Amino acid sequence: MQKDTDTPPALPDSWREPTPDGAALAMVDFPSVLLVGTGTLIQRHVTKPVLETLSLSVPEWRLLAFLHENGRSVAGEIASHTWMDKAQISRVLETLVERSLVRREADPLHRQRQLVDLTAKGRRLHAQAFKATRRLQSELLLALSPSERKGLFGALNKLRALAEAAGTAGDQPMEASAPKTAKAARKP
Repeated sequence: MQKDTDTPPALPDSWREPTPDGAALAMVDFPSVLLVGTGTLIQRHVTKPVLETLSLSVPEWRLLAFLHENGRSVAGEIASHTWMDKAQISRVLETLVERSLVRREADPLHRQRQLVDLTAKGRRLHAQAFKATRRLQSELLLALSPSERKGLFGALNKLRALAEAAGTAGDQPMEASAPKTAKAARKP
């Protein structure tokens, strides 16, 4: 997995001096495109090959990991924390139930909801997958310098918070909830 990536690409002008209207941004330089593209490549070329040796897909792995960390849950909780939609969760759950990795049972407090939990077999498979994927994720972090890790962690969390705020703002555009830069704040 190690490649010579010590020389970062030149920062595009649209990133060096972004404008409020984004007029200079090419689509390939959109932060969202770079984030999704990078995530997709990491899943496709780093995570997926390891999971395939355990006969798991990435969505199956995400669901197992969520249940391991959170315990018995309902599908709505899983959807809001794994960024999968309810239809995808339903399909993945069906596969995991058929493989005896997950069990579903009726929620005694709410008839239309089903509670989902790992089986002992699911916990064992999760442990195997977690050990392998944790090592790979650590390799990704070790490819970055300490200052790059700190910057990336801070930037990703800031962008996530902005996106979450945009989602809770209802009909307000994101710019209404985005922090003002010192330059923008001086404009009349």
